[in-house]
Amino acid sequence: MPDFTWDVEIGASISTEYQLREVQFGDGYVQTQAKSLKPKKRKWKVSFFDKEAIISQIVAFFDAKQGRKFTWQSPFGLMNVRVKTHTLTEMGNHVWKLEWEFEEV
Repeated sequence: MPDFTWDVEIGASISTEYQLREVQFGDGYVQTQAKSLKPKKRKWKVSFFDKEAIISQIVAFFDAKQGRKFTWQSPFGLMNVRVKTHTLTEMGNHVWKLEWEFEEV
């Protein structure tokens, strides 16, 4: 069961980074090695529009976690993620836009 239970907006974008160590030799040969047991890291850019009451619940969740990991049900399955920053924008008529990035940990 995921900790983060709100439905995020369809169309969120994902980026993938492979964390590798590289050593380049004088003849141009490059040797690579994974930095950890889990070198593939994904980040999801997410936005959420809703009334102030719902947005404040999500912000309170992020504030309680303070950048620590939690679980989220992504389209690829249950993931351990964290949120380091979020942006809140007033859209008018008591509707807010909340943007953040899920970072896989």
